[in-house]
Amino acid sequence: MTPRWETNSLEELEARLWSELGHSVADARHPWSLPAVATCDGQDPDVRTMVLREVDRTWRRLVAYSDARAAKVAQLRTAPRTAWHFYDPRSRVQLRARGVSLVEHQTDFSRRAWELVPEANRANYRTMGVPGAPIAAPAEGHIFAPGGAENFALIVTTISQLDWLWLAPSGHRRACFEWQEGHWQGTWTVP
Repeated sequence: MTPRWETNSLEELEARLWSELGHSVADARHPWSLPAVATCDGQDPDVRTMVLREVDRTWRRLVAYSDARAAKVAQLRTAPRTAWHFYDPRSRVQLRARGVSLVEHQTDFSRRAWELVPEANRANYRTMGVPGAPIAAPAEGHIFAPGGAENFALIVTTISQLDWLWLAPSGHRRACFEWQEGHWQGTWTVP
């Protein structure tokens, strides 16, 4: 059986990467469904695990949800460069994606997404305190206000670079893709 990452075609690999990202949205158990997302606060990098909520290959977009009051939202508004990191320990495949993020807050796009958020998850956007604010005891982090939609935001990253690495038993493989002049330009690189 040929491993699913075994290919000598950059076009096939690029399509497979987007397909795999799409599968990770549909299957919460997929290892790529919880990527690390990095931003910069102006001085230092800042990274956290987020849930990948939507993938759009046509528009090259990755989407995550956030509380609009979170520090990462303020960071993205001043420094929109974003890096996403995906890793599948079973297949030993890493994908790094870089791009520019836009915060969708109180827009038609974010309002439509809010309608899809399950009621149980809406509490995440109803906390009285701002995410990351100091509290005296853990229970204080679970004091909720009505609403939530006013705090809900989307982080939408338009991807311009993909860097794929497969730690294959038969020999590592790596390829990089850059969005140039309306299409992906792929290159095999030294792992």
